[in-house]
Amino acid sequence: MIDQNLDYLASLLCQNRRQGITSDIPFDLLRSEDDAWAVQSAAISAFANDAVGYALIGTCPAIRGTLGLASPIYCPIPVGSVLQDSHGPFRLPQGFIGAQCEIVFTIGGPLGADHWPITRDQFCKAILSYQPAIGLVGRRGHLTGQPHLAAIADYAFHVSTIVGLSP
Repeated sequence: MIDQNLDYLASLLCQNRRQGITSDIPFDLLRSEDDAWAVQSAAISAFANDAVGYALIGTCPAIRGTLGLASPIYCPIPVGSVLQDSHGPFRLPQGFIGAQCEIVFTIGGPLGADHWPITRDQFCKAILSYQPAIGLVGRRGHLTGQPHLAAIADYAFHVSTIVGLSP
């Protein structure tokens, strides 16, 4: 259970995500990474009841510098934020920052259930299929407070994933 201020912050993030808008959000309420992860988790749970995977943002040092990140961050990809087999146009949300190349893997075997590090060989054996994708990156709130904490709380900047056709 998170405190009332952090719950309020998560509620604002979820509301902005549903409406596709950016507004003033008091990210300066975040005191630690634990706070930021708790807000991200609460916002994602309020937005969707399940996740379809994970997005990784800021793997390149130049991008981390542009986004104000200390290290790469990740977030679950909520159901409803994956666009697949859609031929119609879609509108970019307010706060759109940019796009990144992604690969979406369909995993068909257990990974990490034994809490041991996952090896490359284990990962490769678990993959059923893969598809190219474009990850849209953006903000739901104007930046205040510590950029890294705000980025974690703000769905790790993940807006949506556009999945291409299987090779």
